[in-house]
Amino acid sequence: MTGGAAQPGPRRALVLGNSHIAAVKGAHEREAALWPGRWSGLAPEFAGGHGDALAMLEVREGRLLARTEAARQNLQRLNRRAEWALAEYDAFIVVGCQLGIYRALMPYRSARFLGLPSMAERAAERAAERAAARVPVSRVPVSRVPVSRAMFDLAVREGVRQTLGGALALRLVAGLRAAGLGAQVIVAEQPRPSFDCRRERRRFAGLLQAHRLGDGAVLTEVFEAAAAAALPGITFLAQPVQTRHGGMFTRPRFSAGSVRLTASRRITHPEDDFIHANADYGALVLDQVAAALA
Repeated sequence: MTGGAAQPGPRRALVLGNSHIAAVKGAHEREAALWPGRWSGLAPEFAGGHGDALAMLEVREGRLLARTEAARQNLQRLNRRAEWALAEYDAFIVVGCQLGIYRALMPYRSARFLGLPSMAERAAERAAERAAARVPVSRVPVSRVPVSRAMFDLAVREGVRQTLGGALALRLVAGLRAAGLGAQVIVAEQPRPSFDCRRERRRFAGLLQAHRLGDGAVLTEVFEAAAAAALPGITFLAQPVQTRHGGMFTRPRFSAGSVRLTASRRITHPEDDFIHANADYGALVLDQVAAALA
């Protein structure tokens, strides 16, 4: 098979991911029972990895394989194989792997830019404080370092490239080009935490603060634009709109009942997991993938 060439029948796709791949894999396993023929044009194979197993993958002589024995063993245990020939697939889909909304939250913890609702509100507060106290605006305390929107965008882009998923996708693109193959590379965003995470405010303080200040929509816009720009030659799939709550979160119904990444057993996450999505969410990601490959 020639990677990327038009083929009769379903498109063969290798879906790679960390624990978040379980949602997509679970959806595909339920297709026959719940959604017959929903992804008839797609023939996915799943390659999940724990820890840094996927970070250890490299392309060598047209094959995707692990650089370390520990990574090879982890991939073999989870997938019953630890090596894949690039030419056997029409597409490669990277799921999750740290490439999510937290990439925008990292610089947000210490910096702000004009255009954020919280900055406009703070500017008004500072003006009022200056007028009341009759002090220069430069002497009114600022809680975060002001930066340009362009500088903030660059920080998010660099964060995207350095994620497990971003780095893996870029290695795949380079390996495919070196092998003369034209298979498509797609990255599906890691799901955002369930809005039920507000039950643990300390653990998710940064996201909840951004939501409370009204900055969620702008940070989402920044992240999605930066992710697309940081990954040239790669199709970026943002979180399905119908699964979102308030921009930075996932609607709880798409997180409840999520399962762990295992070789075969079905083990549900505890109720306070909040960061993984379920098969209903995974089905919508497969819809996005199928549309991108159509």
